[in-house]
Amino acid sequence: MPAGLSGDPHRFRRGRAHRVGLDLAEQAFGPGVRTSLLGVRPSGAIRGLVQLQVPFRSLAEHRDREAHFLGMVGVDPVMARVPLLFVVGPGAEL
Repeated sequence: MPAGLSGDPHRFRRGRAHRVGLDLAEQAFGPGVRTSLLGVRPSGAIRGLVQLQVPFRSLAEHRDREAHFLGMVGVDPVMARVPLLFVVGPGAEL
């Protein structure tokens, strides 16, 4: 465990939100999503940065899928309790 996070009371919620975010991303973008939880913070307005590498076919489709993903994140009760910042970018072409 990184130094300073052993007493982080939010680490389990953040981990759960990270997994929910991955599930939602797979629903929006399909299989092949890769994710990394970066910039973990025990407090503050943002608790972590989640990098999502998603399958990329075209910019128009990517924007539609990204909007769908963010819409699902916006109404998910787990995601509402843990403020994460998502960075969505192309991971692979199909």
